[in-house]
Amino acid sequence: MMQKSNYWLYIVLGLLLVGVVMIGISLGIALKNPIQDDNAYFDSKRNVDERMNEIIKEQNLFYSFFTHEMWLEDEQGSKIALHAIFPYHIPAHRPDIKSQPPTEIPSHHLTFHLALSHTGTHNTQAHIDKIHAFLDSPLRADSLKDLGILRGNVDEHASSHTQYFISEQLHDLPQGRWKFIVEIEYGENNTDSTPKKAYFESEVFIAKSEANAAQTH
Repeated sequence: MMQKSNYWLYIVLGLLLVGVVMIGISLGIALKNPIQDDNAYFDSKRNVDERMNEIIKEQNLFYSFFTHEMWLEDEQGSKIALHAIFPYHIPAHRPDIKSQPPTEIPSHHLTFHLALSHTGTHNTQAHIDKIHAFLDSPLRADSLKDLGILRGNVDEHASSHTQYFISEQLHDLPQGRWKFIVEIEYGENNTDSTPKKAYFESEVFIAKSEANAAQTH
C-alpha cells in the first residue's frame, strides 16, 4: 500500500515539474519575441486597435478623392508594377490561404514611383501634403528601413489631374521577402488643419541582381 502511494506521489511531482519547465520555456520565448509596434500604421498595436475605425474612415475618404498606382523602374526605364493595397485588407499569412506570390525585383538601381489621380467625384480641393516610403520585413521585427520622402515629379505629358511622385534611386536593397509601405498625408481642403493619412503596402521578393551575382563568381 505504501509503495502504491509513493508511485502516485512521483507522478504528481513529475507533472508539476513538467509544468514548471513549460512555463519557463514559454516565458523565455515571450521575452525573446516581445509584442512589436504595428509598422503598417506606425503606432502601437493598442492604439491601432482603438483607432482602427478612424483609420478606415480616412482611408475610404482618400479613395473618394484619389486613385493610385505604384511601380518600380530600373535603369533602362522598364516598369515593374506593384500591387499596393490597404494593410487592413491584406489576408493573414496562413498556410491554408493561398496568397499571390510577391513580385520579384532586383536589389539595386531602382526608383520607386507613385501616381495619384483625382477621381473627379467631389468638388473639393483635396491635396497631398507628404508621402513617405519605407521597406519592412513581414517576417522579422525591428527591420523597418526609411526610404525617405517622395518628391513630386512633373511630367509634361501627364494630364493635369494626375500627380507623380518618385523616390531617390534605391541601391543594395536587402535580399529576401520584404514589403514597401507608403504613408500618405493629405488634406480635404485648404482650410483642413488636421492632416489625414492613407496607407498602402506591396510585398516583393528582392533577388540578387545579375551584376552582384557576376561579382561573386
